[in-house]
Amino acid sequence: VPVVVPTLISLYRPVFYYRYLIFSSIPILLIVFWGLSWLPKWLFWGAGGFLLALYLSINLLSLQRYPQTMREELLRIKKEMGDQDYQLVTLLPAFAEVMFYKNGQRPLTVLPEGIVQFSGKSLLDAFVRKGEVRIAEAPSNETYWLVEPGPRATYVELGIKN
Repeated sequence: VPVVVPTLISLYRPVFYYRYLIFSSIPILLIVFWGLSWLPKWLFWGAGGFLLALYLSINLLSLQRYPQTMREELLRIKKEMGDQDYQLVTLLPAFAEVMFYKNGQRPLTVLPEGIVQFSGKSLLDAFVRKGEVRIAEAPSNETYWLVEPGPRATYVELGIKN
């Protein structure tokens, strides 16, 4: 019940975030294979093989993606910009990861969209109090890097995405 109910609710209404279902992925997979075991042997092995191939292909595609981490993406920005003046702008929920890996890079601005639903609001507030982060709209007259979850960084020059 604790595995199936959140899964079914998440399929129809995004109340539960997928990160909460990570720990239930193995029980869900076991339930699926238990259900498949009731099928005839040839259909069980065919469906099981298809699910296994699908699972492996999704994992291989995600592992081949470059850059693979937020750390690598921020290092790419730092290397590309060198000593030029720029600023980092991010949105939630990428804030904590960007803050962790920015390693003394330029000031960080967090866009206000999504703050109400963000689970790490107290962490964000602590960095705002320390003056390391500010919550504001994206600057329309400055050059900045928009760092989004994924990770994906987009160069924005004077309010125009490049």
